[in-house]
Amino acid sequence: MFAQLFELNKQLFLTLNQLGDIGIIRNIVSIFADAPIFLIPLFLVGFWLYYTKQKDISGKERLLSVFYATVLAIVFNIVIQKFVHIDRPAEFARSAGHFLLNHIPDASFPSDHASVWVAFITALMLFGYKTIGYIVIPFFVIMFLSRVIWGVHWPLDILGGTIVGVVSGFAIAAIKENPYIGKCNRFIIDTAHYFKL
Repeated sequence: MFAQLFELNKQLFLTLNQLGDIGIIRNIVSIFADAPIFLIPLFLVGFWLYYTKQKDISGKERLLSVFYATVLAIVFNIVIQKFVHIDRPAEFARSAGHFLLNHIPDASFPSDHASVWVAFITALMLFGYKTIGYIVIPFFVIMFLSRVIWGVHWPLDILGGTIVGVVSGFAIAAIKENPYIGKCNRFIIDTAHYFKL
């Protein structure tokens, strides 16, 4: 079964990776392979400043929950990558597909971009930002396709990252009422307030 899954993974990779031969797709991919990840800090900082101006403490607490979900996704990935090492498809892409981007050779599974982005989207949906969540979903899909077309991830890396992201978002939602989380939120908000943020 695993052999069939990995064969399907390779075939799907090749199919998507070959789209990089098309000029307009190559141009789109060159932007979307990495750029959407920067929307997350822009969102977090922008809304934090907005809530500061509005003196909206509950908004800041919800925003911190979104932030925690993205951090938890990174932690999960670090732990998973200690036990599971799958090389990036660079060598396979050079021999059978198209390797369009030089990338530091590190663990491929699960995709950090997918984990963080899906944790972000899941948290948006769970903490009162559904409209924004629906708006940013297409950016995730384009980024997912771009990273495979670009040759830096296998499709299964993205699937693994998606699962990690969903789990991270729901895990933070499950513990958001924990008194330690409340104390942590209060400390961060009070410290930021001291610096007029």
